[in-house]
Parts: sequence; structure tokens; C-alpha cells
Amino acid sequence: MGTDKALLPFRDRPLVQGAVETLRQVFSTVVLVGGDRNAYELHGVNFLPDIFSDCGPLAGIHAALTYARPHPVYVLACDTPFVSSEVVQHILDAEKSDRTRVAVFEDVLQPLCGLYNTSCLELVETDLRHGRYSVRRFLEAIDCVRVPISTSLPFVTPNTFLNINRPEDYRSIGGIEPGGTNG
Repeated sequence: MGTDKALLPFRDRPLVQGAVETLRQVFSTVVLVGGDRNAYELHGVNFLPDIFSDCGPLAGIHAALTYARPHPVYVLACDTPFVSSEVVQHILDAEKSDRTRVAVFEDVLQPLCGLYNTSCLELVETDLRHGRYSVRRFLEAIDCVRVPISTSLPFVTPNTFLNINRPEDYRSIGGIEPGGTNG
């Protein structure tokens, strides 16, 4: 993308602010993990740096679990602007157990939309120490609940898990390409 996706404007606010607001509808505490502390302090939420730098989302999950121990953490990527609080609540309600629960949409695992239990913290840390940074690979190694999410649910659309990874993804949601102008 060439810029910090979290700070890209969408609906008159940075993408990250949308994720924070979604989570605040369900949780009393929201913490941002990773990225630039100074940029995120503008959003009025606590910030937590990664313990393992430059290791991707798995490092963020690790930092959040370490910070929250012994409580589970809900992980939501800032670049999925259409995930609603109803989706989050649906995943929380899917199974009342201590197992990690992650969304599955159209048969695709959504590893950055789920509840992670601290019981998996040791395995996350082992993966990071051995240079294994894939969240999907990690989830395959644990006994996690895959929560099916489909458009048959009234709060789900085909775009619910649209992930903003490339400039064309950003343009498709009405964003202006980084460095571009309204035209």
C-alpha cells in the first residue's frame, strides 16, 4: 500500500478508528497493538507495542495476549472496515468455552477476526521464536472453533470481510489512493 493502512481515511475517519468504534460497542477496553504509537495516540485508546518486532499479525496477537493474561483478547484487523459489532458478538456467542474462536466466511478462515484465549500464548511465542509468523498455520495447529459466517445472517453482506490490502481495494470502497486527490 505504501502507507500505514490504519490511518487511511474512510467515512471521515481513519480505518483504525472504525475498528475501535466497532469493538467499543462490545467491549469496555480496546487496545491498539503495533504500528506507530504517536500516530495512534490521536485516537484516544491505549497502545501496546509488539514484543516481537516486524513479525506481522501473529506478533500483535502475542503482545495482546501477554498484556491481557489471563483474559482472552478479541482480535480485529483495522483494514476490514465492514466487520460490524454484530459479527463480533456472533463470534463471542458461538461457543461458550475457553477455546479460541475465529470467523470463517465463504470457507475462508478470517484469522484477524476472532477471540483468542491465553491458553495458546505459549504456542504463539514458540512460533515467533522459530520464525513461523503465519496466523493461519498457527490456527491449524491448535484446537480452535471455526465460526461460520454467511450472508444468510442479517448483519452480514458479501463485503463484510473485504480486506484493504492494495490501492485498488481502497479505491473500491470509495477511498482515495494514498497520495491522490478527490477527483
